[in-house]
Amino acid sequence: MLLPEFTIPLFLLTYCKGLHDEGLKGPPPGHEGRTEIFERFLKVNLARVRTKLSLLPGSNKGRAALNALLDEMSATGRESIEWQRAEHLTTDQIPERTVWPHTALGALLSQALFSDEMVYDGEQHVRSVRVTYQAFSDFLILERRLAGATAGSPPNRAFAEWLSEASWGIQEAAAVALPERYGIELPDLLEPLVCGGHEPDSPESQHADYLMGKLDQVTVRSLPYRSPQAITDRSIELLNRHARTRSGQKDALDVFLLCAPQPDSPLNADELHHWLTQFSMPCRDVAVGIPLYYDLDDETSPLSRLTRWAADGPYPAYEPQVVQLACVPLVWMLSLPNRFMRDWITKALARLLAD
Repeated sequence: MLLPEFTIPLFLLTYCKGLHDEGLKGPPPGHEGRTEIFERFLKVNLARVRTKLSLLPGSNKGRAALNALLDEMSATGRESIEWQRAEHLTTDQIPERTVWPHTALGALLSQALFSDEMVYDGEQHVRSVRVTYQAFSDFLILERRLAGATAGSPPNRAFAEWLSEASWGIQEAAAVALPERYGIELPDLLEPLVCGGHEPDSPESQHADYLMGKLDQVTVRSLPYRSPQAITDRSIELLNRHARTRSGQKDALDVFLLCAPQPDSPLNADELHHWLTQFSMPCRDVAVGIPLYYDLDDETSPLSRLTRWAADGPYPAYEPQVVQLACVPLVWMLSLPNRFMRDWITKALARLLAD
């Protein structure tokens, strides 16, 4: 729960509702990727839609109404649908429910799958519906497109062309979903489209290199949100490739800090320790000390969140291995040149290890 999404109220509500409706009183053991969290939320809320509309057990009509809205969003490239259009699309799927709020659209709104908002269309504000949470919207649109384009097979060229023109958020969702479902990394899928046919050192080639760098960045930043099994040798190759760029070193450090306490992650604190032991002290100060020097001043940074979590300890109910892994990056921070950071982390470690 050190991932930054858990500080966003809508995401936290999504997560807790999914757990509650499955009868869980707390998080399941181990690390859950973003896909698992969203799929649980979707499953339990579609079941509630089915109950609210008195549909037969096992009916897929609620999902069909949802898909109709997602198909419209995908076709138009917009993240919202005008209210009347949304009513028409959903009523076509469940025409026997026409008394508000017991309509298809009313049920989807009541379960927080969609929200009722005024959206500016470039000329005026129009009553519209949109998926409640942005990352959830990107996930749903991607899932719908994958279901229609691949039918269980690896993504084809038509899907890759659509994805290359999709929004940044949908590409972020794909960076998580593609390795989990198909073992394909986002840069590897899109590279033939981005880099094909350009003369070396031409403006087109330079722009392609820039786009590939952005794809590497979104792939690396997706690593903490995947299931651990989807972090492969190829994922680590892309991590190393990105870490050699100007901004990539900081992204790599943030990934290690986010994954540090996860016992089943290939990028946990044990791997961070192995990596840092290869540096001499001056090189480590350059590679780690400078990028992280001011991170404690930023409450949203992975290092700051990890340190604040440690300072709120001890955690006797936690698995000892989780606490041990959380300590490893904090102990390494004691070797950095920021004296304030060293003092604060020392106090945090004393709290975490008090028992």
